[in-house]
Amino acid sequence: MNVREIMSKEVKSTNPDSTLASVANAMWSENIGSLPVVDSQGKAVGIVTDRDISMSSFLNHKSLWELRVQDVIHGQKLWSCHPDDPVEKALDLMQEHEVRRLPVVDQKGRLVGLLSLGDLVSVASPGAGRKKMAVPLHSLDPLLKAVFAHHEMAHA
Repeated sequence: MNVREIMSKEVKSTNPDSTLASVANAMWSENIGSLPVVDSQGKAVGIVTDRDISMSSFLNHKSLWELRVQDVIHGQKLWSCHPDDPVEKALDLMQEHEVRRLPVVDQKGRLVGLLSLGDLVSVASPGAGRKKMAVPLHSLDPLLKAVFAHHEMAHA
């Protein structure tokens, strides 16, 4: 099974110049926890999560309308996959880098979808009319352990 078969295809995104206030509002309105960040050519350059928003405001002692997405994604390494990648490859990438979501990009780096834990769980659970699970439920164990593990805080 390839990523294309299970990824979310209609994905909202934001740009680096957006304020965190506008991103938080979009997330609230859409009931989502992250937004991929794309440049003016539609290339994925980052991802911003609800946690990124709250921590940026807290750590910088600034309000959300004073901070921009570029402040959050600066220096961030973006992990992504391609629509034709096998799901197992995406699972390995998510586990290795302890991420819950992967932007799906085409050969030119343009955003074409998003693969999330929710997408993986939905195909790992037996569904209506499905005789066999597309992704074995046990194959999600290492990924879930990795992304939900307690991470040590770096002390300055």
